[in-house]
Amino acid sequence: VDHVPTEEIYPVNLTVEDAVESLKVILADFIKPRRVVYPRLSEIHLTPQSYFLVYVPFIRGHHNLTQPTYNVSILNNQLTLAKHL
Repeated sequence: VDHVPTEEIYPVNLTVEDAVESLKVILADFIKPRRVVYPRLSEIHLTPQSYFLVYVPFIRGHHNLTQPTYNVSILNNQLTLAKHL
């Protein structure tokens, strides 16, 4: 580890098994046409060879957190809700 962030850090809320299970849906979202792929999702089986946790820093805005490199935003209140579950 090069450095541990001192900013607010949110916990990982998925088990490795749940994360692997979500990969199929995430992958299917990239594939077009969806009408062909979605009915065949049950035929797709993924087996990860390894896994690791990566800290991805976000920039706090007024209403959301943004990760500019990956062009991803998360509403602040979604993380607040998740933190209290």
